[in-house]
Amino acid sequence: MAKNTKIILVIDDEPQKPTEDDIQSALKTELDIRFINIDVTNPDILNEDLNVDEEKLNMAIKNGIAEKSVDLVLADYDLGNSCPFSGLKPIAYIRKLRQHLPIFLYSAVQKDVIQEAI
Repeated sequence: MAKNTKIILVIDDEPQKPTEDDIQSALKTELDIRFINIDVTNPDILNEDLNVDEEKLNMAIKNGIAEKSVDLVLADYDLGNSCPFSGLKPIAYIRKLRQHLPIFLYSAVQKDVIQEAI
């Protein structure tokens, strides 16, 4: 029996390979999980001041999910010191592209997330 393939878009400023491996390991008998990673520290996403360029990030997101059946987005709230905005900004952009796509926002700074979301 062929496994069901699921595609997860990950937006973060740190590599999430160990977490991705854990997810794949936990679900390997039921699902074939594929990850599309958007690293906001990638020089192609930065401006001349080495900060995240929102338009370049949006283009990376659009290209990352173009013609793909993405099933879930995992986005970090704190996208690092080189990012002048939180993970809520790319989430808003994704909502414009795919309104019903499930999104999971995660963070180590829960208090900041709650304050901004409210």
